[in-house]
Amino acid sequence: MLSLSTKFGEIFQKYPNLQKHLLFVGATDTFKDVAGFSNLPGLSCANDFIFAPGTRIKCLSLEAEKEVSGTSFSAPIVASTLALLKKYFPALDMVTLKEILLSTASPFPRYTGKVSKEITGRGQLDAFKAFLQANERSEPKKEKSNCLVM
Repeated sequence: MLSLSTKFGEIFQKYPNLQKHLLFVGATDTFKDVAGFSNLPGLSCANDFIFAPGTRIKCLSLEAEKEVSGTSFSAPIVASTLALLKKYFPALDMVTLKEILLSTASPFPRYTGKVSKEITGRGQLDAFKAFLQANERSEPKKEKSNCLVM
């Protein structure tokens, strides 16, 4: 389950067993830094927080292509990464896949050693590293396909 809520501490107090199933998402800007409008982890969920692109995301509308920004565009990127991981590694449960995403996140270079996880959470989503680690933990689902997977 993904959450964009800014009331993380309240969620954990009300539902203490829920934390292992929640993944909080923030947005990065075009410079791969924390976006100025993004939610921040704070103390209560720093270990369950990941960032993904959320600025100048290209979207199609009925009129034309346009660029949009917001944490609402970061969460689908994380969710689709989890969905692909689950498809190719069905033996891995969602708690394990969440842990893989968080453990393979790339730290923000500008904050390394300076600022705690209260601002940066576990870092930026790195889907490639996540797939490599999931592959080490489980064999991918074998399907007949005409697609070349690299």
